[in-house]
Amino acid sequence: MRNERRLIVAGFLGLVACQSEVPWTTVEVGLSAVPERVRSLTITVVDLEREQVVATATAGPDTQIFALGVPAEVPLELRAVARTDRPGPASLGGVMPAYVARALRTVRLGREQQRIGLVAEPAGVLSFTFDRRLQDPVRLRFRNRDNKTPIAELPVAPGRVGVVSVILPTGPLTAELAYDQGTDPAEEPALVGGAGLYVARETESVAIFEVADPLDPLPPEAVRSLEFELQTDRGPLPPGDPIFTSSAGPERVRITVFGRNAAGQRVGAEAPVDLRIIFPGLEDPPQQDQRLPGRFERSFTGVGRVRFEAELRLEDREPLRAELELNHLPASRTPGPAERLELEIDHPEELSNGARLRLRALDRSGLLALPASAIELSQSDPWVIFPDGLTINAGAEPVSRARVIRSSAPLGVPVSIRATLTATVGQTISSTLTLPLLELPSRR
Repeated sequence: MRNERRLIVAGFLGLVACQSEVPWTTVEVGLSAVPERVRSLTITVVDLEREQVVATATAGPDTQIFALGVPAEVPLELRAVARTDRPGPASLGGVMPAYVARALRTVRLGREQQRIGLVAEPAGVLSFTFDRRLQDPVRLRFRNRDNKTPIAELPVAPGRVGVVSVILPTGPLTAELAYDQGTDPAEEPALVGGAGLYVARETESVAIFEVADPLDPLPPEAVRSLEFELQTDRGPLPPGDPIFTSSAGPERVRITVFGRNAAGQRVGAEAPVDLRIIFPGLEDPPQQDQRLPGRFERSFTGVGRVRFEAELRLEDREPLRAELELNHLPASRTPGPAERLELEIDHPEELSNGARLRLRALDRSGLLALPASAIELSQSDPWVIFPDGLTINAGAEPVSRARVIRSSAPLGVPVSIRATLTATVGQTISSTLTLPLLELPSRR
């Protein structure tokens, strides 16, 4: 049966070879080992210069070596896919891939028949779509996020819409739009949200790639970040200190939002600055100053906590944001140790490219608690990516922040962030936040 299959492949390739002036030769291709539970193996050979499939063969798990006729002296990509009986996307034959292998070779003429061994890796499926039509032909390139090695590349035709499913090795990946040599990528559209992909074994993950047009580079004096400065009638409020209130009357606080440029210098801008003042379960009406620095005022009484959120809206740029959270209480009152941990995503619609995770340690009364020593995020689902690491050294701040990316997710299943806080007194406190479900537009 194996010899018959080889003849079928050679006959198919002979028809192709007659239509080409490229010389052909024969190679033997096989997997180093066929994993258990595999029901079929498919070998595909692609001529990278012509971007054409030049050989393909499928067999049962007993066949480990395939004799294939291939063009010689041209770069080839050899792909192997091992499938089980588990259902998969219809566009991939309705069967879920379990393992994948890939190699790049150029087969030389005038040598003995070459043998090419492929090493199988656990595989899954990524089904994706773009948020808009692309105007020019490009390639979508996937890389291993840890070592940056390219692992797959797909052509994307102009105007293409709909869902595309691709078989990829499992683990953390990145995706990017690749252009022909001589094209400046800085002048072409780029993917937003391609840096935090994850593919799980024998699982269909989904992603929506946003395509962003290039922006002009910012001048050195442009605003790059926002900061707060608070002042009471007693003087400037040191960073991290609470607002001390008094029974004698409201404590007036002057709030300044200022910008810094790339050199760290304070700069202004002729653009509106919005300020939100948020208490637990209550929010003041938004305030606005027409230019940066923005100046605001608010009076405080009693005991509680407050969060200031500032946003600067600039033309042709993403808005700049900053926040500050602190307690307001009498000087005689001291927050207690942490007893619970709250997790919150700021602007969850930005998760594909990076949103801000807020981790808030609270005491029994709901005040921001005494500092924790560390917060661990390693038990989060693997589709949730933390570019700055899985451990947060909380330091003196009762509110910690971490950048979080969720560019992909398992089909129909929400993913979660799981955090464990180690308090200074030694106890641990855990908390879980489930992220919004990621759905492809055509499957909603």
